[in-house]
Amino acid sequence: MSSALRSVVSLVVIAASALATWVAVGLQPPPPLPPGEQVESVFGFDTDAVVGISVRTWQGALRAVRSDGHWQVVILELAPQVAPSESVPPPGQAAIDAAMDVLVRDVVGLPEVNSFESAAPLAEFGLDTPDASISLTLASGATTTLEIGARTTSAAGLYARLRSSPEILQIGGLLLTQTRTAFFHLRGLGGDVG
Repeated sequence: MSSALRSVVSLVVIAASALATWVAVGLQPPPPLPPGEQVESVFGFDTDAVVGISVRTWQGALRAVRSDGHWQVVILELAPQVAPSESVPPPGQAAIDAAMDVLVRDVVGLPEVNSFESAAPLAEFGLDTPDASISLTLASGATTTLEIGARTTSAAGLYARLRSSPEILQIGGLLLTQTRTAFFHLRGLGGDVG
């Protein structure tokens, strides 16, 4: 190919690139899609309404109450596989408040992946004798309990149900990681601390 022909081809490629860039810059983004269904939280209240929490999982048990803006851990019993092997100093009040605030925020904000009613026995979902439960006490005095059963068929989530509802829920499995994190941060308390 001659140098003149190469120059012409190069100019055509440069011009085509410039034209494509000019067109791309001038294009408007597509209109936003209509909003989809909002992801709903399992619980329909704000974290500020929660004044008490009780957690029971294979990792252990925790009960804490909030008053005057601070959390008091009343019970923290760790399963042997979670308990520290060496002496861990108890966390200060700021660390307790932070761990409990994060746990309550994560629990209250827990998204509902799916919900359905089923005529099948609760045992099919591991909810006849739940593996875990989380109870939230509100300032109004009402208590709401989430019972957590077996892994879903995809193993990506968990079956759960609110004790007061006939619906079976599918929730993310991350919830048990969040409870384990709270146990880890509070592990220096251990035992009956009330």
